[in-house]
Amino acid sequence: MSKKIVAYVLIASFMLLPAVAKGYSIYGTTLDIQPNALITTQDTVSAVLGGEFPSTGYCGSTNPCGTTVTINGFNIDIDFRSRAPAGFALDVLVPFSFTASLGHLSPGTYLANAYFYVDDTLLNVVSPPSKNLVAKSFTVSAIPLPASLWLVVMGLLAIFCIWRARS
Repeated sequence: MSKKIVAYVLIASFMLLPAVAKGYSIYGTTLDIQPNALITTQDTVSAVLGGEFPSTGYCGSTNPCGTTVTINGFNIDIDFRSRAPAGFALDVLVPFSFTASLGHLSPGTYLANAYFYVDDTLLNVVSPPSKNLVAKSFTVSAIPLPASLWLVVMGLLAIFCIWRARS
């Protein structure tokens, strides 16, 4: 009897192995905002999404990956979509990095949310655990007038005042 149970368990394991190995998970997800320094309204802002797929074949010529960016006020939603490879896949972590352009933004504090999808299924990312998004806030500053412009304006004002005093 125990040999039959072991045989059934082995058969079930081999039948489930491709589904388990395929693993709809993304590990070590990251979201970085570029440029890293002070962001002004003149900068072209981009979001860099990264992480690790559980196997090879998620992104490439046969499985294109892509991002969709939606900006609503000061909230930015970035959907990262990929396709799982067909057939049996081994668990070998494969790093990935994609850049999504956010363009020129108005001054303010923004919240960027990155959602990760595989085969149109929103994932619970493994790291950070039990979350289906990775979020990051950042601030875009207005461009300050350079100090030299203020000096030129003050110099012109002084020349004008001296000219008025003489006439």
